[in-house]
Amino acid sequence: MIDVTSNDNIFELLISGFKHYMQLFFNKTILILGTVFGVLLTAIGYPKGVLAFIVTLVVIDTVIKFCVIVFENYGKITFINFIKACFTNKISSKILKKGLGVKAFFYLIFLYGAHQASILPEIISGEYISNVMYTILSIIEFKSITENIIDCGYKGFESILRFFQNKENEIINK
Repeated sequence: MIDVTSNDNIFELLISGFKHYMQLFFNKTILILGTVFGVLLTAIGYPKGVLAFIVTLVVIDTVIKFCVIVFENYGKITFINFIKACFTNKISSKILKKGLGVKAFFYLIFLYGAHQASILPEIISGEYISNVMYTILSIIEFKSITENIIDCGYKGFESILRFFQNKENEIINK
């Protein structure tokens, strides 16, 4: 960080600030991560509205999964119980890493395949195949969200879960 005293010349302060931020910019870690994320996002076709939709569903699923953990351990979903679950390590980064890590790995492969199917002219009906793959991911996420809501004690969602299970079977088996 830049140390500022009242005796520093403004020009020297600007030069030292510029040097500091250039060092941060050219940090190898930042460059490598930026390159990896850039290649990854390009490979899955970002930015597309469907990708933002799927990521939103994954975030909602994760939040509701945390609510399930709170409900199972404390019987009621409140902010105080959520904080208790965090402090007692019922909700931790290990749980998040395990669930989201596996999901991210497989979803990235699936999203890559869907994007490639839509952009390669050699694939006949590639756009249709891509849309089916995006639909499968959406249904999987909606099904997971519905299962988590049922696990929170809302049994009225069982008919919606059956609907998503039927749609998943219909798409996969046909």
